[in-house]
Amino acid sequence: MDPSAWRWTRLGEAHPEVLRFVGLQLGELPVVSFFRSEVSWYLFTSRRVLGRFSGQAVEVAALDVVSDSFGNFKGYGGRETGVMTLQLSDGVEVSLEYETFKASMAPIYYMMYWKHKYPILDKLKAEP
Repeated sequence: MDPSAWRWTRLGEAHPEVLRFVGLQLGELPVVSFFRSEVSWYLFTSRRVLGRFSGQAVEVAALDVVSDSFGNFKGYGGRETGVMTLQLSDGVEVSLEYETFKASMAPIYYMMYWKHKYPILDKLKAEP
């Protein structure tokens, strides 16, 4: 995935600019961070999805995201960013900007974890 080549996305640490807008909860860890401007950023943590895009603030538990769409995540047509759409459990739809091409794998895999891996973690435990 070559994270060193990503322009706006970071893994495992949040952009300092993003941390100005977000208060992490006790024990909460940053997983994926994107910062393009004060009006376009997100932080995916070990618990929540937070961000701002197109005048809309987003703060939701990761488990409340029931579906996602990343559109042109490969960056066809030279697009450096795209817009992800997240459908929430209460029926609300929110959007956040993200970096396309290789960096898009970070938010996509974050969402896949909560949809596919997290629900079966208890089944992966060894029997006592």
